[in-house]
Amino acid sequence: MIIQNIKALATTPTRKDALEIVNAGIEAVLTKPVMRHQINLSKKILKIQEKTWDLSYYKRILVIGAGKASGEMAQEIEEILGKYITEGIVIDTQKKKLSKIRVIQGTHPLPSLANINATKQILNLLNTATKEDLVLCLISGGGSVLLEDPIIPLDQLIHINKELLHRGSTIQEINTIRKHLSRIKGGQLAQIASPATLITIVISDVITNDLAVIASGPTVLDTTTVKDADHIRRKYLLPALPFIETPKQLSINSTHIILLSN
Repeated sequence: MIIQNIKALATTPTRKDALEIVNAGIEAVLTKPVMRHQINLSKKILKIQEKTWDLSYYKRILVIGAGKASGEMAQEIEEILGKYITEGIVIDTQKKKLSKIRVIQGTHPLPSLANINATKQILNLLNTATKEDLVLCLISGGGSVLLEDPIIPLDQLIHINKELLHRGSTIQEINTIRKHLSRIKGGQLAQIASPATLITIVISDVITNDLAVIASGPTVLDTTTVKDADHIRRKYLLPALPFIETPKQLSINSTHIILLSN
């Protein structure tokens, strides 16, 4: 049971029923059981929900990712795919020692040099990817801060993030700003992974499950523009920023799957 003192609390049949319902609800949204239920490997055929991939087609399977659930996601994907994984790197807020995938500890809710350095390691790995490789990208809440390769100095990026958080901006507004100050957000990570086959596995913390917003959509085509980012900047009275445009076309072999959402 997730609720460890359930016996002490369940003093009546009604309380017992209520606690068991709460416990079942929590268990239903835990990362590992959700992945185990929706991801399966049988005779080299990887099945995620209703989609399938023949792993015998690929020379390497690389795992990357970021977010506050990415370590647990990496642990479970290792248990499912085992020897088929070549190597991987994910960035979480907690350390975890795995066999094939390195889980690097980063910071949240503000970016840091640790996040940037860990992201560079992911980029170095992706730069080796070929069309004969399969890249699994594990994304969850917090990924926008943990996966970071900014075009502005870190101290300025931290200041901008703080100001947006303190001024009550929405996650859509914050991530629009972030995408246009980054070399990897807003679909740019997918471009770097190309020509490999890319599967992005998502645990969503964003209402409406907009893939372009979750973790600032590193593998998703971005519809926001520099003009949108600058409008938000002016709305919150932020200083002038050297926004860059995100790609408006992505010629990649890419699939996105949401395993779990609010």
